[in-house]
Amino acid sequence: MTTLWVVGKNVNESGTEWLFIGIFDSEEKAVAACRDEFYFVAPETLNVQLKDEWEPWPGLWFPHLEEKPKEKIA
Repeated sequence: MTTLWVVGKNVNESGTEWLFIGIFDSEEKAVAACRDEFYFVAPETLNVQLKDEWEPWPGLWFPHLEEKPKEKIA
């Protein structure tokens, strides 16, 4: 399995709207792309189809607001 790292930017306070900023091959590169507290990093597995309904995004975090999650992703 290949894990890629998505970077997004929240555009409203509820977090229901966000801009796609980029996708990176390492978490370090994704974190470096985060400019402020509105940017988040989240892992995603290549070639895995997701459900078409809302669910929490495991491993999503905001590098300028919090520590990296302790659980291992991928």
